[in-house]
Amino acid sequence: MPENSYEITSICKSDLRYHFSRPGVNFNQKALYRIETLTKEDMKNLAGLMAEDYIEQMFWSSMGILFEDNFL
Repeated sequence: MPENSYEITSICKSDLRYHFSRPGVNFNQKALYRIETLTKEDMKNLAGLMAEDYIEQMFWSSMGILFEDNFL
């Protein structure tokens, strides 16, 4: 593991519930039902998929931009 690492985010079932019931997103009763049946392992898998996606798409550019804007 690198010298020090710092957690940047997390996910929980209430995040999923909010997403599928918030304005601007099509209300999805099937998704809301499925969320309630997710296991801890399912949530870990989803978090892993999100982490991979974030690193592939936005991590490096976001880190660089935020560092420059806030520390340089």
